[in-house]
Amino acid sequence: NVAGLARKYRDQPQGSSMDQRAAMELDSVLDEISLCLQRLEHFARFLEAHLPYPDPPAAGPGPSVPRNTAVETRKAELISSYIPLEEAFVRHSVERALRAGAERDEEGGVAAFVDVVFFVAKKAGRR
Repeated sequence: NVAGLARKYRDQPQGSSMDQRAAMELDSVLDEISLCLQRLEHFARFLEAHLPYPDPPAAGPGPSVPRNTAVETRKAELISSYIPLEEAFVRHSVERALRAGAERDEEGGVAAFVDVVFFVAKKAGRR
């Protein structure tokens, strides 16, 4: 249940961190949700192309797709759950990079931290 996962990670205190296994699971879940949202968008475009929306004043005969479908509603629910999960993943990854950077010596620590944060931001942006 995506909403339950979102609630679990959203309600986590700011300073607390998740273990490595939970972070990997969350990354996989985010990839799956992102893929589902992309497929839903493709499906909506397919429906629009093959079953045009009726004109508001006069809906003629033939098949048509209502504007507020169950698919659109589910897509909105997924998006509303996806955003807090992505935020929790990014926050955890940055906190982990900060902890790892604090353990390293001063030489190269900043560059490694910047690389990790850039990688996480790039991955989140791609999704």
